[in-house]
Amino acid sequence: MTHRQAPLVLALIVLAAPVGAQEMEPEKWAKDVTSADAGVRYQAADQLGRCAFYCQSAVPALVKMLELPDSSDQSQAAFALHQIIQDVQARASMEGKDERAASAADCQATLAVLRPRVKGAVPAPLEGQLAEVATLKLLGVCAGAEDVPALVAVMSAPAFSVNARQAALIALAQIGPPAVAAVPAIKALGSSTADSNGAFLKTVAKDVLPRIQPPPAKAAPKKK
Repeated sequence: MTHRQAPLVLALIVLAAPVGAQEMEPEKWAKDVTSADAGVRYQAADQLGRCAFYCQSAVPALVKMLELPDSSDQSQAAFALHQIIQDVQARASMEGKDERAASAADCQATLAVLRPRVKGAVPAPLEGQLAEVATLKLLGVCAGAEDVPALVAVMSAPAFSVNARQAALIALAQIGPPAVAAVPAIKALGSSTADSNGAFLKTVAKDVLPRIQPPPAKAAPKKK
């Protein structure tokens, strides 16, 4: 296991149940996500997300889909990439391997698109909120210490949807101890009377904090 923390109960890792071997067509689906037909792109990305680990070869095609301007394309590509990368990391961890190393190339390509999008982000309109949440969830499986300021900015701003702010919190938890700079902001959640979602987020924050800043170990009792 690496230093990355086990995901929250709210975001349990479940190894994707693959479709039947005869039904998996990663090469076809990877080609289909570049289709001019939005419905074909959607269905292909959905299938790639479902076969997860087994469709890791399709990550480059999904990253290109993630770059498309339409929020529906962005959300579907982000969900599929999240499933694939999360499954790759989970399987590596179960085998005693470094999950970061297992997903390094995929995360590098994905972060090149995500980081500029999340840094300095402004709240999405209603029709773009699904893509916003999907982007933050995907960022969580690849993020590192350099992503903490952007995630804190989203988490702390009442103008963002509660789902986006929760996704940012969970992403910080997935970063683990390297996100320690976020602790003051996480502790401050819910302290503003103007923040209508503060109470809910404060509850989520209580689950997040121990994953970033583990409580100090109890001292061993003194021998008499």
